[in-house]
Amino acid sequence: MTNRCLFIHGIVGAYLVLLMTGSASATDPQRPNILLFYVDDLAYNDIGCYRYPGDLVEGQLAEDDAPAPYPEKSAYAAANQASEIIKGKLISITPNLDALAQQGVKLTCYHSPSSVCSPSRLALLTGRTPSRFGLGGIISNKMDAGIPSRENTIPEMLKSVGYRTAAFGKWHLGKAEQHQPTLHGFDLYEPSSGQRETELLRLTQKTMAFIEKPHDDPFFVYFACHQPHYRNVAHPDFVGSVDKLLGKRRYLKGDRTTDTVEISSDYHDVVHELDHRIGQMLKHLDELGIADQTLVVFTSDNGSWSNHPKARQGVPGISGTGYPYRGAKFEAYEGSTRVPAIVRFPGVVPKNAISSEPVTGLDWWKTFADIAGAEIPSDRELDGFNVWPFLTGLPAVTSPRPFVPHDRGKGIVAISDRGLKQFSNRLIDIGKDQSELNDVSDSHPERSIAMKQQMDKTNARIRSDSPMLEPATRQSIITSIDQPYLNIASGETSSFTIAMNVAPDGPLTVNFHKRSGVESIELAPTSLTFTPTNWRSPQRVTVTAKIDDLDGCAVYVAEAANDIPIREIFLRHRNH
Repeated sequence: MTNRCLFIHGIVGAYLVLLMTGSASATDPQRPNILLFYVDDLAYNDIGCYRYPGDLVEGQLAEDDAPAPYPEKSAYAAANQASEIIKGKLISITPNLDALAQQGVKLTCYHSPSSVCSPSRLALLTGRTPSRFGLGGIISNKMDAGIPSRENTIPEMLKSVGYRTAAFGKWHLGKAEQHQPTLHGFDLYEPSSGQRETELLRLTQKTMAFIEKPHDDPFFVYFACHQPHYRNVAHPDFVGSVDKLLGKRRYLKGDRTTDTVEISSDYHDVVHELDHRIGQMLKHLDELGIADQTLVVFTSDNGSWSNHPKARQGVPGISGTGYPYRGAKFEAYEGSTRVPAIVRFPGVVPKNAISSEPVTGLDWWKTFADIAGAEIPSDRELDGFNVWPFLTGLPAVTSPRPFVPHDRGKGIVAISDRGLKQFSNRLIDIGKDQSELNDVSDSHPERSIAMKQQMDKTNARIRSDSPMLEPATRQSIITSIDQPYLNIASGETSSFTIAMNVAPDGPLTVNFHKRSGVESIELAPTSLTFTPTNWRSPQRVTVTAKIDDLDGCAVYVAEAANDIPIREIFLRHRNH
């Protein structure tokens, strides 16, 4: 008998997704598990294998591998604090991430979508640049706005092809109910607890518990911890650990403030613990026998907070650094968005590879869709590129991305194109001028003009289709389904009910329409009308599964007025 199940997921209006699963499982090479580490404020120079200059090769560095002069007027933190050369050998505070890079691809020209937390996360999850949302800063808890419900996020896309999804840690995309992770594609959300000393340990344990749960379906894990962002502290086992590892006391007595947080722990101790926790999760994949079936991506949401007022005052232990690049978070310099990025998929992505080809956080949406066999939506424009053929084809294949946009929320303020970076009023040679001080447009007039035109063209395109953030609203669609799935057998029917949570001002119609997928599951009726008198009364929707021997998926969208949050509904069937 072919079983079909219905999953209803709340958001503004309503998507209805029938998941085609076929024989997909965590061991299906066509649909691997995906483990995405999206850490907070970790900068380019903050892990051992991104030491500059010189790359870690089997733990050794060349004898003449001395730090280059720090770019003038750049960040405030010292360079290369994530490692130390001791007797010609590199000692790193991030051995697990260094090993991960040796097992996969290290990207040296990877950029986060923004230099600020919220827009970077919104862009990564939607595949759409922050200026489409008019978002250049943080979505604080004081704001009554958040991620638009009509956006199609990475977890929503992956659920449409049978993935189970979970998010751990930081969200930062809206506090209202309609903006919560579980209403945007995540089956499970484990938020941060606020217990900073034990937070990484707790989230690591929760993540491993989710991963090890027996299941036929592949998983997508979004591990978005708050660490190593300033004011987080290390677990007591890691306080002072970097000094011990490097065999020296990095801070002299009296160079700290009286702030107990700063005295108890420092940024690099937190990075050291973060590396250890990631190592625990990677080891867990090995122990479960699924490392070879799991794509691992590690990166950061933006550059360092080395422009924090305390860091400017010389207080140590506040942040890392984007060395050798100028810039920090909230800015548009290279070090503001050029961050570490490592990709591992044993037997598919080449080992110990280093690429300077451009990739950005906007590219993961289409890339994961390709890996999972999901559809690219036709009702919206995505700003990323599918970099999977590039990652798996190194070194012969180049990145499809023509340039890197530097988005500040109100438009693209600069673009980078393989060594040159064009602002509105100057052209920078990043390879020679990492401080971004010298205009070389007179030496490259044609390139400068062409890059300006590309920037203008991009801004015109992204501003013409701006959905903006979604305001919080009192009115929403509610459903009778209080569990992830409603099972329905082939040739049979089931049903659920829809109602409104508050009375509409007048007649309000909720429409259901199919977005994509198979024809074998149908809804009836295709619309419901609520009035100021019947809004409390649940109205029934019947789901019919036709008799066939095929698994399939389809997406329906049920939506009312534009300012009313949708509810997202996933339908799923299997041929057992």
